[in-house]
Amino acid sequence: MKSVSRIFLTGVLTVLPVLATFYFALWMLTAVEWFFGQQLMWLMPDEYYRAGMGLLLAIILIFIVGMLMHALLFLPREQAVPVHMSREEAMKFILTAGLKTTQNDDLA
Repeated sequence: MKSVSRIFLTGVLTVLPVLATFYFALWMLTAVEWFFGQQLMWLMPDEYYRAGMGLLLAIILIFIVGMLMHALLFLPREQAVPVHMSREEAMKFILTAGLKTTQNDDLA
């Protein structure tokens, strides 16, 4: 009898995370479709809206944000930091930028 309950418990502990993951993914897709679908229905007439367009909009927006972040964060080093500055010029630039910031804060 112990082995039957142990086998059953093993089965439950195996199936439960799979079902929970499937349910969470389905819930997330439904929530995304509902949210972005509402935005699309507000922008366009109802007769043009089809199920799944909200999810497609979410995928496109995620892709655009990923492209922007990739372009901004992974710039070539030459574009991100000016290499023509000497150490003294760089320190002067940093220190004067800090002074300008504190002077602007004092004026506000």
